[in-house]
Amino acid sequence: MELILEHLFTFLTGIVTGGAGGALITLTLIKKTYKLKGEGTITDQSGAKAEGDIVGRDKSNL
Repeated sequence: MELILEHLFTFLTGIVTGGAGGALITLTLIKKTYKLKGEGTITDQSGAKAEGDIVGRDKSNL
């Protein structure tokens, strides 16, 4: 009985530590992929007017 509990504990410990390690690696890769570089610009679009739908047809000629 002790041997079964020891193997079960070892298995569950491996599952938990492997999951934590995998989550850490995934988080590191995601943060590296989506890291902001500070090269963006802010544009005031308050006066913008749409000139067509999303596929570029039905444009208004003003």
